[in-house]
Amino acid sequence: MKRLLLFCTCLLFVTFPGFAGEPPHLERGHNQIEIEGLQSIDISPVFDLPTGNTVDMVCQEDGAIFHVGLKPVLTLPDIIHAAVSEDQEMATLLLDLTEDGGNRRREFTLVNVGKRLAFIVNGVLIKTPIIRVPITGGILAIDPVDKVFAEKLVELINNRIK
Repeated sequence: MKRLLLFCTCLLFVTFPGFAGEPPHLERGHNQIEIEGLQSIDISPVFDLPTGNTVDMVCQEDGAIFHVGLKPVLTLPDIIHAAVSEDQEMATLLLDLTEDGGNRRREFTLVNVGKRLAFIVNGVLIKTPIIRVPITGGILAIDPVDKVFAEKLVELINNRIK
């Protein structure tokens, strides 16, 4: 009986996100993400299997676990301007990149069509969009994202650049 009670207690602890003390904005599958300030943005490859060069992260969008590469393709200094394209409650985040950042993104997407990228803000995995086609233009578009979150992120990015 004691083993059953212990098992049930452990199961509750593992499966109930708020029970483990996670802040409400970090609960699995919660797409309303709060950001206080902007410390980092990393856009990293997602791998099918874990390796010594990956870290497992829980995606805010759907609660899925992804094997995210430790070496980002792009970071915050690669972004020179940000904007939002809106469509009702959802939005597209538009990131204008430096020439070097654009070249790295182009090279990476040319050989990784069909794979995912991890979009990480302040160490939190926000989205894992699939690369549908090689991205050769000057803007990196990430969609759909929560409109309020996108607007706040754009404000923080553009204020950092000023």
